[in-house]
Amino acid sequence: MPPSTVNATSDGHTFSPALRDQQREVNALYEQVPELAERGREEFRKLFEAGHAQWDSGSTQTALESFGAAYVMARELNYRLGEGMAVERAALCYRVLGEHTRALTMLQGAVRLFEAQADTAAMASALINLAQTHAELGQLPEAARAFEQSRRAASRLYDVPLEIAALVKGAMVELRRESASDAVRLLGQALGLTVASGNTTEEVRVLQRLAAAHGVLAEAWHKASRAYESVREAPAPAEGADETDGVPRESPCASTEDSGSAEEERGMPVAGEDAWAKYEEATLGAVRILERAAKLTEQLEHGEELRLQVFRQLRAHYKRLEDDSAVTRCERDIDQLSELLSSQQG
Repeated sequence: MPPSTVNATSDGHTFSPALRDQQREVNALYEQVPELAERGREEFRKLFEAGHAQWDSGSTQTALESFGAAYVMARELNYRLGEGMAVERAALCYRVLGEHTRALTMLQGAVRLFEAQADTAAMASALINLAQTHAELGQLPEAARAFEQSRRAASRLYDVPLEIAALVKGAMVELRRESASDAVRLLGQALGLTVASGNTTEEVRVLQRLAAAHGVLAEAWHKASRAYESVREAPAPAEGADETDGVPRESPCASTEDSGSAEEERGMPVAGEDAWAKYEEATLGAVRILERAAKLTEQLEHGEELRLQVFRQLRAHYKRLEDDSAVTRCERDIDQLSELLSSQQG
C-alpha cells in the first residue's frame, strides 16, 4: 500500500504536503513584495529623471518616450501620483510638439489624478500648465478659471512664488480678453505678495507688467476720447436718427467685477472730457509705477538689464505725455546702461 500523501493535524483537519510547499512559496513571494515595489519605484525614478534630462537638453521626442515609459511603470505599480507626474510631463512634450489638444486632455487627467491623491502642490502646478495650454489654444475664459484655481491652491499651501505666478499669468490672459481693469486688479494682488516676500527682482517685474496694464487702459481711454470727439465734430444726425450713434456707450476697458461709474453701468456715453482725464490718469499711473520700479533696480546687484528694460518702458510713457525733458533724461540713462552692458559682455 503506497504511503499517504495527506497528513492530519491534531484538530482533525487534513492538508497536503504539496499544498504546504506552495503556501511557503507564496509567503516567500509576499515577503519580496516591498523589495520588488521599491525596485519598481527606483526604475520609475530613473525613467522620470531621464525624461527631465532629455527635456532640458531640448530632446523633446526622446523625453516624451521616457515619460511614456515612466507612466507605464507607474501604472503597473499602481503608483497614482507617479502616473500624474508622468502624464503632466508628457503633456508638456506634446504641447512643445504642437499637439495642444492632446496636451490639454492629458493635463486635465493629471489634475484629476493629483486631486484624487490630495496632492495640492502638484495639482496647483498642473493647473498652471493647463491654464497656459488653454491660453495657447485661445480658450481664454477657461484659462482664466484654471489660473484662478491654481492661485487658490497655492494660497492654501502658502506657496507665494506659485501664487504670484498664477496671478501674473492670469493678468496677462485678462489683457488678451481686453479686460485691463481685471488685469490691474490681479497684478495689484501679485504686487502685494512680492512686497511682503521681500523679493525685489520679482517686485520690479510685477511693476513692469502693472505699468503695461495701465498703458492698455490709457490706450483704451484715448480711443474712447477720439471716438467721442469725432462724433461731436460730425454733422448733425438726420431727423429720427439716434444722436448717440457711434459714441462709446461704456468704458472700453470696464472690469467684469467693477464696471465703473453709474453712468457707464447704465450704458450712457462716456464724455470726451472724462475719457481724456482717464487717459491721462492711467498714463500718469504707469509713469509713477515705472519710476518706482527704476528706483528699486538701484538696490539690485547686477540689475542693469532689468533697469534698462524699465527705462525703455518709461521713455514710451513720457512720450505719450509729451514730456520732452523726461524723454531726454530717459534716453541718456538708456545710453549709459547700454554702454555699461556692452562693456560687461565684451
